[in-house]
Amino acid sequence: IITCRPEYLAGQDYETLLGPSVPEPVASHLVELFISPFTREQTSSYLHNPQERDTDVNAEECENFLDANPEVRELVGTPFLLKIFVNAFPRLRSKQATSANSFRFTRGDLYRAFMEEWFRK
Repeated sequence: IITCRPEYLAGQDYETLLGPSVPEPVASHLVELFISPFTREQTSSYLHNPQERDTDVNAEECENFLDANPEVRELVGTPFLLKIFVNAFPRLRSKQATSANSFRFTRGDLYRAFMEEWFRK
């Protein structure tokens, strides 16, 4: 089972809920792995690689936006969410520009902006 939301498993006895009911000799061979979030350098590398992006978004503008919005940088720590961010970036930038006061982005805002941008295309 692969998940991009391990925070939902924290403190849970998820092994008994998600894993197969197998005898101990077999269970001891099952391995649990975790995918680490992107580092700043990996995020930057992704943003500057045009093959990773299916949009003409400016990588420097994206990085400046992430620097100005640390909550968004924290959200885009996985490849999936970083791809969503790149595609939603025009909408997020516009939302920030039209906001009269400081605006804190959430994962919901990121998904919403992505969907709006996707349907616009």
